[in-house]
Amino acid sequence: MKNLITTATGGFPFTLDRLRWMDEGHKEALKALCQSLLPPGATSMILQGCEITVSATPDLYNVSAGWVFLQTDTISEICEVVAHSYTVNPGDLIYWEEEIIQDASGSVTFYDGTLKQVHHNTRAKVSAGEGDPGLPLVSTVPAINGTWVKPNITGSYDGDIYYKVNRFGLAIKGTIAGPSGNLFMLPVNARPSVTTRIALTSTISTYENTHFVINTSGQVSYDHNSNGPTYNTYYINTIVNL
Repeated sequence: MKNLITTATGGFPFTLDRLRWMDEGHKEALKALCQSLLPPGATSMILQGCEITVSATPDLYNVSAGWVFLQTDTISEICEVVAHSYTVNPGDLIYWEEEIIQDASGSVTFYDGTLKQVHHNTRAKVSAGEGDPGLPLVSTVPAINGTWVKPNITGSYDGDIYYKVNRFGLAIKGTIAGPSGNLFMLPVNARPSVTTRIALTSTISTYENTHFVINTSGQVSYDHNSNGPTYNTYYINTIVNL
């Protein structure tokens, strides 16, 4: 990490180059930390807050305050997010967009008598439009520790299943009761590289040959022990490597 040596005596020549050196050092360290914490397959991530709820028609996206790390071919920034809303029309792609906001506290008078702005905030907001903007899509930017998602389960089942993707892999938890069958599909960033079978536990230990099966296409299915009681409740709480 870049550090400014401030112990030298003799009249330190404090210039803008020194400020840039300090600024770059802090940014490089923080970005490296963010990159080390990225979940598998992600290039950007939500650091804190930024919860999105959708309401109304056309869709109104309500975004809570927080922080997000955005990284593309042209952007690599830690951005503040101020609570905001954005209307999305059918067919729009929804993405995170960087914006530069001037801070009034940075309006200063230079030695030559001119008034200039020297402070700005780097923020991010949700935007939408047709065509690929080359910016991180909201659907591809996970939270640093993941956000629990409750999928729509097909078929007649009791219980609740949740999943999330974080830097450790795919976390999945919940309960399930019902016959064998397909349950739901995982998004691309949550699919394992090899088909995975997860043994489930139950309050009735006699019936142990019951599994969740997650294949590489993202299909999650429930493989129930045919000799056991059809509606016994089984539990899952595990992390799958991606």
